[in-house]
Amino acid sequence: MDRGYPKYEHLEQWVKNKIRFVIRVKENSRLKILTTRDIPVRATRIRLDADVQLPDRDVVVRLVEFEDEQNRRYRVVTNRWDVSAQDIAQMYRNRWLIELFFKWIKQHLRLVHVYGYTEASICNQLYLALIAYAVCLIVKLEQQASQSIWKLLQLIRIYADAPWKKWMAAVNRKPSRSSKGRQKKKGRRPQVPKKSQKPKKVISPKLG
Repeated sequence: MDRGYPKYEHLEQWVKNKIRFVIRVKENSRLKILTTRDIPVRATRIRLDADVQLPDRDVVVRLVEFEDEQNRRYRVVTNRWDVSAQDIAQMYRNRWLIELFFKWIKQHLRLVHVYGYTEASICNQLYLALIAYAVCLIVKLEQQASQSIWKLLQLIRIYADAPWKKWMAAVNRKPSRSSKGRQKKKGRRPQVPKKSQKPKKVISPKLG
């Protein structure tokens, strides 16, 4: 989760319910440092690994501060003590892949609108979307298909009632042509635009 969401009430409840989380906190968060841990030499991006106490709460979490390749600093808190600080930093980096995954599902699997408002109907719609994505991903990995997952999903929709061999032939079909962009015409000189002539003033003779 990103820093737009942290609420200390939620963090306290997650710790009590043993729900694992990795969440970014703001620079001005009033976290009280209790103990610090030594940073391994190979962890060149880690700046701090410490146990902290949440403001006005008797809840202890783990604080990891690290920098990315552009030297931007991040502060994340977690209730994971079973992994290294580097793994915590990598978990937070991977959140962007999760966001891209849900964006892909909403755009291509029609999850913008739900077909029911009960818990069961929403779960069923989510499960079907995840199954469709998983099928496309498995086919792409096992067949080493060059098409994107979106292209494979389109082929599934087209060949839904066709035999499996026909669909696989479409997956492995090589493109009939490759786009090379707009080509210049050879043998012809480029046309020079004609200069526009100034309008002539026409004086009509006086009548009478």
